Amino acid sequence: MEAGRDLKKVKKDFKGAAREYFQLFSDKNSDKISDMLDSKALLIDWENNIQEKDNIIEAVKAIFESVERIFVEPLNIYQDGNVIIGDLLITINGKEKIRVIDILEFSLQGKIKSIKAFKQ
Repeated sequence: MEAGRDLKKVKKDFKGAAREYFQLFSDKNSDKISDMLDSKALLIDWENNIQEKDNIIEAVKAIFESVERIFVEPLNIYQDGNVIIGDLLITINGKEKIRVIDILEFSLQGKIKSIKAFKQ
């Protein structure tokens, strides 16, 4: 019975954790993003298919180094169990705008297990 209550408590935090992740991306804070990732995390987007936290952080740092500014604006955030779907507007260097759907899957410990990003 206690485990069920713990799971329910963790589920409540997934939307907040997703918002935190999107804000950390806007802040270009790869250290804090690393803290949010499961060691065996997976990142799939329109350019990458990367496994393991350290490799993902390398890719994230490369993104951050390639842009002066990046701003992730969640337009809508949906939750189904431990999965979050973020409808995002990403603005790069104050000019280029990209619509992206992020699907974040969380572990029961609240760590991000997978990130799947789809450009619209």
